Amino acid sequence: MQDTNNYIYAGSFEQNAINVFNPANGSVSTYVRDPRIGWTDSMWISNEKYLYFIENQLWRTPVRFEMMMEISCIDHIIDLLSWY
Repeated sequence: MQDTNNYIYAGSFEQNAINVFNPANGSVSTYVRDPRIGWTDSMWISNEKYLYFIENQLWRTPVRFEMMMEISCIDHIIDLLSWY
């Protein structure tokens, strides 16, 4: 997401944060950090200049996440076996 100052915003799953990149000097800094921030899905800036973002909560659901990972692993194994 880029604002009118050309700053670029990006979610940081590892830091529970949204970071901002300044292309003018190449710096990256933390815009906001909060334990509720994890898997930032998409962002937009309103006409009032507020940054909004969608926080995907699917990964916080243990059973569903484990099932997704298991299905993903099985699909990946099947894909690998199809190469032989």
